[in-house]
Amino acid sequence: MGAEIQQNYRPINGVRIVLSEEVYKRLAGCINLCGYNMGKDNSEFGTMLYGYRKGMDVIYFERPSYYDDYETQSGRFNISENMIGELADVMANHQEYNCVAHIHTHPYIKDEANRFLSDADVNYYKTIMNFRDTIEGRRIYGFGGMLSVAGDNTQDTDDISFVYPNPQTGELMLVPEISVEINGREIPLRKIRAQIRPNTGSQQPTTFNRTLFNVDDNYDDR
Repeated sequence: MGAEIQQNYRPINGVRIVLSEEVYKRLAGCINLCGYNMGKDNSEFGTMLYGYRKGMDVIYFERPSYYDDYETQSGRFNISENMIGELADVMANHQEYNCVAHIHTHPYIKDEANRFLSDADVNYYKTIMNFRDTIEGRRIYGFGGMLSVAGDNTQDTDDISFVYPNPQTGELMLVPEISVEINGREIPLRKIRAQIRPNTGSQQPTTFNRTLFNVDDNYDDR
């Protein structure tokens, strides 16, 4: 399995992704489950995210998938028929949503290359998440995402990245700026305080109660 370093992709400057608190909890939960499951069956964990554009410079992801226990396919968190059905339902019932993301973990922490997008991920995001047709009469912006567990299984270097398949050029582009909205305040993700208990559902035990990034008490509001 090859790997592409998504941090080397051409960045989309002047645009940032903002996650709701609910989305942040789900993503932190995926990191927790990946860390707990390490060395057992090497399954990926992930979720779909739904949201909308706020002006020209913000992609706001408001909610994760309905369920947090979608089955993987041979250990891979690919889009299933159930997820496609959910996508159709969400778009039919939430006319404000025009942004969708598929984000998942890689469980292979001892191989540094697995912190990056695999060849399969790249192909997946360039095709499946590149919405060339409208859904419910509106244009949809698709994104891919990677949640990486640190090589030493600590939270210090856990990572998250979002990529966007440019429909004109076909290239994947990086969205480097990510924030979380908590209590009406937008905080850069690398400065989130470890005060939110991740929501991992009742299906799996939680051993690691980690945040996605290092904590910095001295953050500034936007």
